[in-house]
Amino acid sequence: MTSTPRRRWQFSLWWLIVLMTVASVLFSRVAYFRQRAIFHESEAARYESMISGRGPMLIDDTVPLVHAYEHRYLAHRYRRAMYRPMTIIFEPTQPWSESKDMGSWCLNSRF
Repeated sequence: MTSTPRRRWQFSLWWLIVLMTVASVLFSRVAYFRQRAIFHESEAARYESMISGRGPMLIDDTVPLVHAYEHRYLAHRYRRAMYRPMTIIFEPTQPWSESKDMGSWCLNSRF
């Protein structure tokens, strides 16, 4: 009497859908981190180009330098997070001087 060979690995379609959903969430998170890293690298390059064409640095020239440093730091964090997709990265909000609502910079503002 010969018995029919048993399948060694038997999965249902439901488990395949769950596996594909988890994989797509992880890969989309990695793609998001890559996109944010490219954005911050281009912003850092833009701020660095504002600095490079000038002569001696003045006090007002330090603002693009600080912005370039912050964008390089965030780009580095996003590049590292690509290898750890469950990492949470907090980006600072825009400074009050760049916001559209100038009264939003102060809680006690009465304008």
